Amino acid sequence: TNTPESYEFLGWPMAGDIYPACGPLGGIHAALHTINTPKAFIVGCDMPLLNTVLISYLCSLSGDWDVVLPWLEAGPEPLYGVYNRRCLSSIEESLQKKQFKIGLLLRKLRLHKVTQDEISDLIGDISTFHNINFNDDLLFLEKLTEKAPNG
Repeated sequence: TNTPESYEFLGWPMAGDIYPACGPLGGIHAALHTINTPKAFIVGCDMPLLNTVLISYLCSLSGDWDVVLPWLEAGPEPLYGVYNRRCLSSIEESLQKKQFKIGLLLRKLRLHKVTQDEISDLIGDISTFHNINFNDDLLFLEKLTEKAPNG
């Protein structure tokens, strides 16, 4: 976050963008630059339906990859993936060239694609990828949580 004062009540470590105003790619860079582990799960702040079973699965996948991410029928979900720190130089190169689209970056990296069928078999559906950007999205979220056993 670039506004840590808004979130200090959480008591969590925070990092601001090193390359400001570069969108999500700048945030991914800041996170990977800050962590002390070889990889990190990265998720968009507008995705409230996180699924811990899926996250654990994505984090457990081994191999010589730079990014493991869900690859749905509609396309990749780059803001619900596990990024290896070794892709930092590729991210920095993209940011320096003002190429902020994550899709362009993904073309340069070794990917482990987790299919929609694989995800559905694991967790039943793909509602975890629903993001909240508009009022209609909030209504959808309310309906989903009403159906949930503890909703």
